[in-house]
Amino acid sequence: MLVKDLKKFINSLPEDKMSTRLLFSSEEFSISGTVHKVSLAKKDLYYNGDDDPSTLYTKKQLIKEQDVDPGDIEDLDIEIGKGSVVVWIDPPSNKSIY
Repeated sequence: MLVKDLKKFINSLPEDKMSTRLLFSSEEFSISGTVHKVSLAKKDLYYNGDDDPSTLYTKKQLIKEQDVDPGDIEDLDIEIGKGSVVVWIDPPSNKSIY
C-alpha cells in the first residue's frame, strides 16, 4: 500500500471515525492490536536473520547488543530504510529509532 492510498482512505472517512483508534491485523502471524505510532524511520533498521518475524536493529544495536562485527553488517539486509514511513504496532525498546 502506498502512503497516498492510506491518505486518500483516511480523507474519505466520516468525522466520527477520526477519533477512533487505528487497529491492525495479520492473519499470517495471528496477531492484531492497536497501532502505536506512524513516523519516519530515523535510522536504517537491519534484519539479522535470527527469526522470521524478527526484531529489527540499528547498526549501533547490532554492534553493542548483538555483538555483530561491524564488517559483517554490510552483509545484512536493511529491512526498513532511514526515512521510510513506518507503522509501529508497539513501542520499540529503543525510542531513538522513530
